[in-house]
Amino acid sequence: MTGRAVDDIESEFAETGYGPFKESVAEAVVEFLAPVRERYTVAVGDRAALEATLVAGADKAREIASGVLARARRAVGLLS
Repeated sequence: MTGRAVDDIESEFAETGYGPFKESVAEAVVEFLAPVRERYTVAVGDRAALEATLVAGADKAREIASGVLARARRAVGLLS
């Protein structure tokens, strides 16, 4: 997540216990996920836009899935 080489990380924590290593990993994960958390916060802040996006996604998925399902039914001999 940090882009650092494994050898460098091993060297840094060679003389320490798991505590400092786990703390460093937690900090790296929090930093890595910060942009995702920010986008999530914005998304849930605009409930109407979120609902519209979900509805549009569901409609598109339903449209794609209906064609796939129809082909699958024909392939196994079921009538649609």
